[in-house]
Amino acid sequence: MFKEIIIISSLFLIGCGGGSFSDGLPTQPTNTTTQINIATPSIPIQIEQNSTTPDIENNITTDTTPPLNSNSTVVDNSPIDTIVDTNSSIQNEDNITIEDNNETDSTDNNITNENNTTQEEEPPLIVENNDTRPNIILVHGLNSGASAWNIIEVELSNYMRVDDNLSVEVAVDINIFDNAKCFDGAVDDEIFCNNLSNIKSQNKYRSIANDKVFGLKKGDFDVTQVEYHINNNIPTQSILEKQKVFSINFSNSNQLSFDAQGYELKKMIDDISTHTGINNFILIGHSMGGLAIRAYIQNEEHKLIEKVITLNTPHLGGNGGTYNEVTQNAGVNLANDSKSYQILNSNTTDKYTNIKLYYLGYSNDISGEGDDLYFSSGDGVVDIGSQMGLNTPAPHRVIFSPNAQTLDTFQYISSTATKEWDDESIEINDLGEFAHSEVLKDIDYIYVILDIIKN
Repeated sequence: MFKEIIIISSLFLIGCGGGSFSDGLPTQPTNTTTQINIATPSIPIQIEQNSTTPDIENNITTDTTPPLNSNSTVVDNSPIDTIVDTNSSIQNEDNITIEDNNETDSTDNNITNENNTTQEEEPPLIVENNDTRPNIILVHGLNSGASAWNIIEVELSNYMRVDDNLSVEVAVDINIFDNAKCFDGAVDDEIFCNNLSNIKSQNKYRSIANDKVFGLKKGDFDVTQVEYHINNNIPTQSILEKQKVFSINFSNSNQLSFDAQGYELKKMIDDISTHTGINNFILIGHSMGGLAIRAYIQNEEHKLIEKVITLNTPHLGGNGGTYNEVTQNAGVNLANDSKSYQILNSNTTDKYTNIKLYYLGYSNDISGEGDDLYFSSGDGVVDIGSQMGLNTPAPHRVIFSPNAQTLDTFQYISSTATKEWDDESIEINDLGEFAHSEVLKDIDYIYVILDIIKN
């Protein structure tokens, strides 16, 4: 049995990816392009390439791709594209003008907008890509953004042989329907979804959140645009075709329900597939990002998913739910008795049959005596039993612990059952009270992620 119970206040930080939410998109969803700065990792890691690297890497074609510049753009021809006046220019946040030089043509395929300006309908984007290795998608957690992956994404890009070890940040613009209503934890009542971010926090605590789903739900909004950035520049189509690592930014993870996150993730993955010509993926989610991945797989028509890796994800929830200025409505949904978890954790058996599933977690303490030792705590935010997930078909579980004695099995006692699994345990440095986010910077943790991708 646990010697420690995660205190409710720790849930305030659940899903943090090593930075404030200002690293992601604005709290109030807007239709403006968001620029996200990627910090240079402070600790280089040398990754040894071995014979397990797929042979298909030798088939990567190289070409003379022009360097990134602020005048490059991506023509996005998926159904969610916005129509741009062919003679207009776009002013970005750095006041750099991006010209659209397509000439207007009067043909049967032309479209006339509200200003009677004729625009040429673009042909469907067709991409042939000889690099058939899966694209890697990195999904951040609550109160976080793409910057949570600053160190891991460099190592993944290096392994995937991406030019200059660059990864691509992907974001969405959304349009919340005017008549959509959402439950809000600040007032414990239903309000118009457009007002969610305008409600002042009352630090409201809810010990029982099993009657409704809080925040923005699927069906309350549309995704209007998918945007790409590399180091604050808009990459060209030819650059996107050579990328393999993509870190996403939700429109507002603090206000999104699980199913809304899964829907946004679908839109981004579908668009990435269109621009890269790759239809198979490896998905890696930290904290609540793992739940977003699960919502995508369980609720949406998804691409071919080869592997899912969840890192410190609260698969079984937290102990109670809290609404405050950090967690907002997502914090209420993360209660282990919430309606969101009831929906997400039901009927999962057949959803992962053809997907290799990996649960990675961290436990600071080991309890018991003799042969009855078991991991008993967690990472300071999520307990180890919740991190190790559901009994989906044949998952592989890896527990990291600073304890010198590693275990072949561990036991987790919850309020409903005692669970015992055969797991791999790996000794790791003591990451302290911030282990939930610090694991994303740990070399041993990153090595295991790379090994999973290689094999």
